[in-house]
Amino acid sequence: CGISGSVRGRTIRSTPSFTDDFNENAKVAVDVHVDAAGNVVDATYQPRGSTTSSSTYKEIAIRKAKLVKFSPGDGESFGTLILNFQVHN
Repeated sequence: CGISGSVRGRTIRSTPSFTDDFNENAKVAVDVHVDAAGNVVDATYQPRGSTTSSSTYKEIAIRKAKLVKFSPGDGESFGTLILNFQVHN
């Protein structure tokens, strides 16, 4: 599973690893609010860009998005992350 996306003026410094027994390939878009230190302080499911509306996937995506660390910046920033869930055989 992977995390991609962008927040204006910031780069992703670290992402949490997550593996599980996912039963479908899916992408979940999450709008994020990043503070000046690069921490995600809020994350919200974004239907546009998502390929599933499964509550399980949305919950995991929001929880993992909050663990992403960005480079520090001036003030707050907003953007969207895409969490890519892949079935492992």
